[in-house]
Amino acid sequence: MQNISLIYSEYKLGTSTLIPLMKEANMCWLANPLKNRSGEKRQITEFIIFPKCLNGEWRWLEKATYEQVVKPEFDYFGMYKYHWVSTKWID
Repeated sequence: MQNISLIYSEYKLGTSTLIPLMKEANMCWLANPLKNRSGEKRQITEFIIFPKCLNGEWRWLEKATYEQVVKPEFDYFGMYKYHWVSTKWID
């Protein structure tokens, strides 16, 4: 059986996350990898099977390129959640 006091006493306070230092523990909290990349852009080229609408323009059943940006959004816990948001068609 694990030493319970060791589990609760060995925590390292990281940047907005709490990471357990024990290797025996089966849980950990990782920082959102997109947090430091806010505003970063990328281009996605794919064959669009299901209809996709960007800025009022629908496309489907064709190969298309569109731009995505990392944006923060409040979740219902009052914390920011960072994710990629499609913004515009390139071609």
